[in-house]
Amino acid sequence: MKKIKKVLSNVIKTVSVLSFLLTTFFLNAQELYKPPQKEKIGKRLQGSIKQMKEKDEINIWVFFTDKGIFSKDEYEKSITRFKNRLSPRRRKRRERTGRAQIADFTDLPVNRDYVKKVIETGAKKRIISNWLNGASFRVTKKELEEIKIFPFVYKIKKVQRFHLKPEPYKPRKKIIKKMDKEEGYEFNYGNSKTQNSLISINIAHNNGYFGEGVRIGLFDTGFWVDSIRFEAFGVVSKRIIDKWDFINSDSNVGPELGDPAGQINHGTSMLSLIAGFKDNELIGPAFNAEFALAKTEIIDEEIHAEEDFWAAAAEWVDSCGPDNGGVDIISSSLGYRQFPDDTFDYTYEDMNGDSTIITKAADMAVSKGIIVVTAMGNINYNNPTDKPDTCMVAPADGDSVISAGAVDTNYTTGKWEWAWIPESGTGAIIGPTYDGRRKPEVCATWSGYHTNPEYDYTAPDTADQFPYVTGQGTSVSTAMIAGGCALILQAHPDWSPMKVREVLMNTASLHNSPNDTLGWGIANIWKAIKYEDPFIPPFENDELSPFYPNPFVLKKHSYVVLPFNIMNQGTGGKIFIYSLSGRKIKEIELGSYLLPGRYSSPEYGAATWNGKDSNGKMVDAGIYIVLLRTGWTSSIKKLAVIR
Repeated sequence: MKKIKKVLSNVIKTVSVLSFLLTTFFLNAQELYKPPQKEKIGKRLQGSIKQMKEKDEINIWVFFTDKGIFSKDEYEKSITRFKNRLSPRRRKRRERTGRAQIADFTDLPVNRDYVKKVIETGAKKRIISNWLNGASFRVTKKELEEIKIFPFVYKIKKVQRFHLKPEPYKPRKKIIKKMDKEEGYEFNYGNSKTQNSLISINIAHNNGYFGEGVRIGLFDTGFWVDSIRFEAFGVVSKRIIDKWDFINSDSNVGPELGDPAGQINHGTSMLSLIAGFKDNELIGPAFNAEFALAKTEIIDEEIHAEEDFWAAAAEWVDSCGPDNGGVDIISSSLGYRQFPDDTFDYTYEDMNGDSTIITKAADMAVSKGIIVVTAMGNINYNNPTDKPDTCMVAPADGDSVISAGAVDTNYTTGKWEWAWIPESGTGAIIGPTYDGRRKPEVCATWSGYHTNPEYDYTAPDTADQFPYVTGQGTSVSTAMIAGGCALILQAHPDWSPMKVREVLMNTASLHNSPNDTLGWGIANIWKAIKYEDPFIPPFENDELSPFYPNPFVLKKHSYVVLPFNIMNQGTGGKIFIYSLSGRKIKEIELGSYLLPGRYSSPEYGAATWNGKDSNGKMVDAGIYIVLLRTGWTSSIKKLAVIR
């Protein structure tokens, strides 16, 4: 009997050990728990602490060991709950990545009890990151000492800052003489022609790709979205689906009391580069896309971008918008050379794709179905260098992002070349990354024509300014590439971020012989669209699209949708419904000005008809003729009506 008890005891011990090992293996495999690091405070933060006085404050990251989930059952239930809450748009975007799981540990919420305990030390919370399982705080040395002894603290790092000296804008005289459309092209681009044609945006436009159905998140200094100066330039505020100010924690991304002069200028300029539509002046690549605006960068004499704001914005755009569907593309002009005013900043050695918080967040956004387009960065006149290949900045070093380099015209040869002035040591930063990967992915123009955010024709102090200016930098090329990606994604809504990146590189000008200066070369958006047969076919004129439902059953359907496409800018239109005998049944006014695009659903401006004639009487069953008439052309289709 004693032997049996001893055997049973040993079996129980073995099972317990195996159970512990399996649980530990599961926790480690899923990264549900990371034991605290031996040295919790990072080296850069240690260096900064030594320079602090007792009452000085510093921004820190506090990363946690876990999320309060310690079993496989708990984990799977939490993941299931998260997936069940995904909006249809967000789910579809994640599914096109092709990953086995559309949700993982990074999507689960941070343990709020941990955050609360840190705040109880006196620390001021800045942002919380579920993706990174941490939060950022502003703390004193004393508070930091208290925080580091918490058992749930995995490690503590300094929140890094990035800097940019803004490039001066160059005014352009407003064109007085009307420019005719170039033969074979639909739009009068004005002074924005070169920036579009360089990467074949104009050809994509000519085939009816304007960015409909695609959402772009812009991370920048702020944006004019409701002012006269903004609407006057054709950037339509109704296409802005969401906005958030990560600096002041409110929804106002425009100027606020206490903002330094020019705070919103850079962001407004970048938005107009992508979304502008002003005949014969400024036409952006993706003027029919929708936009989420994130104010993440602070301006004084320089632009300061703090990495925790960027990381928070990346998580926000995963689920922003009225439908919580998030965006498809991030356009970020962040990516600036660090000034040598802090010996504990990131260095070139950190530009390896794995070290910086921003790069980790950017690559994570890609894994969740979001294309990330980011600037390679600039070397400006205040901080020249003869080593632009060692100035790589985050998150351009990411292995999943699309980093945008820049080219400019050589005035001697007339050729497009690397945007660099060797005499002054200024221009666009180039690759490779520290670990030897080729960068940038693709290039676009260094100089871009955009709205002047300081111009307001109603204000005496700015009325004499130029309404449009030319800006320079890889932020310009970033905006153009991001807008181009919207056209590619419109044509191929099933493509993953990595597929878009791959196709962009395979169709660029140097795809057969890439290098570390221009990467795979100047992007060609139209070639990328045509790389495979577009899922959304092109169109070349004002025309009706197939109606739905057709046949239209009056007893079953409330209305029939009459979609249409508009190619010709500045036109108005009407839809007429006729009987086969030629009697006019109904006239539907579409408006006096229709922006080019696909009016595919009532949400996006498609016409509807309830089956009644002009007198309000229900029509008879039969075949009806539907006629679209614009100022340029007409289009006819048939509609079957069943009573």
